Amino acid sequence: MKMVMAVVNEDRLSDIINALLKNGISGITVSDTRGFGNIALDRELDPSELNKKVKLEIVVSSDSYKQQAIDIITENAHDLNHGSGKIFVYNVDEVYRIRTGERDADALR
Repeated sequence: MKMVMAVVNEDRLSDIINALLKNGISGITVSDTRGFGNIALDRELDPSELNKKVKLEIVVSSDSYKQQAIDIITENAHDLNHGSGKIFVYNVDEVYRIRTGERDADALR
């Protein structure tokens, strides 16, 4: 299992979520966040200057769903400006559904 975590511009969120759901990928957590990427800092940065973004977290059961999620996020978040975002992929060792006690791939369905 993999976690696909993406930090993207908020104005792209609706398109990304709708495309993920249309392709059978659900179980999406969205958080508001702020930060900055690869910018050269030659001065102190005031926290009010941090860029507002959204973070999506999606745990998928297979490499095919992982790649599909990456492709959908990339396609729907892409623009030619700096700050389009990043995608990170993590290994997930175990998943538990609290309500039923199901584990791993069963807990994702």
